[in-house]
Amino acid sequence: MRNAGLVHQAIVRPAGLSLPTGKITDGLGLSEALDERRNDVRYSLVAWYIDASVAVKLVTVEAETAAMHEWVASNSPKLVTSDLLRTVLLRSGQCIGIADPLAAAQALDAIDYLPATSAIFDLASQLVPSDLGSLDALHLATALDLAGDCHGIVSYDNRPAATAHSNGIEILSPR
Repeated sequence: MRNAGLVHQAIVRPAGLSLPTGKITDGLGLSEALDERRNDVRYSLVAWYIDASVAVKLVTVEAETAAMHEWVASNSPKLVTSDLLRTVLLRSGQCIGIADPLAAAQALDAIDYLPATSAIFDLASQLVPSDLGSLDALHLATALDLAGDCHGIVSYDNRPAATAHSNGIEILSPR
């Protein structure tokens, strides 16, 4: 399901492929910036969307951390998420006491970010169930907007994962 009028594409940065360093703020600017790179075989627009539950696994030690690291190492997935994740991860890090802030910064650098636009907020407000948390709804709306550019969502959070699945999105939770 793609939100009509809003086209997002995930920026992925394979080794050796430089992309513009300026901030890209909307789908049109992103599309223009990527036009010359679309024929590069090292470049892919299809990615896995990750939520905060996954990002935390990348920088802390929890039950599924080893499985998540193994999945990333063996699949070399393109990971994308909403701009919101940066704030969520860094604030979570303060609460859960991330022992290695450098690891958190490296994890953030390995992920590509999509802008949280007004259209994403509008889509998030319409998702059911209505008691889905606001941040979870925003993550899900961003993934829904990616449509064919997204393999699915990687998540360890059962409620948003169930909502994503009911909206036709593949869910992955490496264990």
